[in-house]
Amino acid sequence: MIRLLKWIGVGAGILLSAVILLIVTAIGGAGLLYDLRAPARTSGGDVRDTAQYVTMSDGVRIAVDVFLPPHMQAGAKVPVLIKATPYWRGYRLGFLGKALVQLHAIPAPSDPDTPMLTARGYAVMAVDTRGTGASFGSQKIAFDDREVKDYDELIGWAARQPWSNGRVGAYGFSYRGMLAMQMAGLGNPALKAIAPSFDFTDLYLVLYPGGVFDSYFAKAWGDQTGLLNRGVVPCPGKVCHLIVAGPKPVDADRGGTLLAQAIAEHAGNYNMTACARAAPDRDDRVCVSASR
Repeated sequence: MIRLLKWIGVGAGILLSAVILLIVTAIGGAGLLYDLRAPARTSGGDVRDTAQYVTMSDGVRIAVDVFLPPHMQAGAKVPVLIKATPYWRGYRLGFLGKALVQLHAIPAPSDPDTPMLTARGYAVMAVDTRGTGASFGSQKIAFDDREVKDYDELIGWAARQPWSNGRVGAYGFSYRGMLAMQMAGLGNPALKAIAPSFDFTDLYLVLYPGGVFDSYFAKAWGDQTGLLNRGVVPCPGKVCHLIVAGPKPVDADRGGTLLAQAIAEHAGNYNMTACARAAPDRDDRVCVSASR
């Protein structure tokens, strides 16, 4: 998603939208065709890419995408790599975005690591952490016990799937990397390896470098995640919102009802700036009562 946002220039957006809208009118139905494409399948005939909810032990539904290797044979079992994020595991396209994909002006929504890994025989499982994206629930603070427990359950779920060989790994950078580190501390026997390419080892120093509150970072990160949690793409200009319509729903949620319900629950998420300001000392309890 970040690559897409960088591609969109605010100044060029007005001209681009005018040109594209004319093309869209001419090819009318490109967006519909995009939605009705046949699902990708493995060589064994199984649906390769799926989006679904996995229900946690407390009843909260977590949105996950599963991407299987394209050359996977019927009955084969492969290792699973988990990447989890609060920044939308995927996004849905608006009408203009769908038309641009049909015209090959922009790539279809995907992370570059996913096809690279599936081509090498791994299943990739992308997760919206609770309280974000299409997942239900709310976050009282990042990496709290309940959020981390979700991954103990998701690791077990991934290991039990008929296409899984029971061996699970986790990877990513920044928040994904930090979640991979948290998963390593769970002691789940199915988790065999982690690859956090970048993570913050001391969140206190991120917010209080040298003991001084970094108000700019707290506000910028809080504002961005606040928009994402409300289902709004955090980029300027109207063209952006015509291209990216919001977080990706699960396959069964054709009308977006479940996505809307999930986003409504995100209103209970914590407020980054308020929580950080209320905890100036390393030993302070964080986000005791603050909410977004």
